[in-house]
Amino acid sequence: MLTAAGALFVVLVAGAKWGATQLSDAALPEPQKFDPQKAFDDGIALEKLWQAAKSNKKAFPPDPAYVDKVDRAIGEIPLDWPMAKEAEALVLRLRVERPAIEKAYQAAEKHRAEQATLAREKNLLEKRRNAAKVMETTFLDGGSDVYVSAEGKEFRTLRIRYILMSRPLVYKIQKNDVMLNNWRDLGFREVILTDGYNSVWTMKL
Repeated sequence: MLTAAGALFVVLVAGAKWGATQLSDAALPEPQKFDPQKAFDDGIALEKLWQAAKSNKKAFPPDPAYVDKVDRAIGEIPLDWPMAKEAEALVLRLRVERPAIEKAYQAAEKHRAEQATLAREKNLLEKRRNAAKVMETTFLDGGSDVYVSAEGKEFRTLRIRYILMSRPLVYKIQKNDVMLNNWRDLGFREVILTDGYNSVWTMKL
């Protein structure tokens, strides 16, 4: 036998389920009616985009996945549509161009990735050079006479010279994963620790 509180809980749960059902039904979008004209217009626009990409190397070619999507949409155009023959001719032209579109798209994507990599490396190079200056200033601000420099053609070697550099200090540096990962993220590949005289420790990152 349900208590008053139990009965209230059952009613609330049932009401919540009913409300969720009503909300779910109300949130359902109206099914969209297929528009053959839009499918055809999208195909024409796609063809123009591809023609522009062929004549202008700076223009990015269309995505092959979008080409396939447009192809499927045109394929749904009814045969009794007034411009069905034009649509059929259009999709045939796009299918002929499909391999060339994919090849051009892949080449453009590769070029874009290469340019992004170059930009990133240029940015990191500047960050590596500045990192050495910032580190040295930080040490000096803390009262430690430490010299820090980024060396090599791409500043991938970090040299830290400190007269009190010792095995225990080097060991601590080697165990500092946060610092080492920061250096790796900046693109440093090697760290040279030295006391400026005879003791030198080289760490590969």
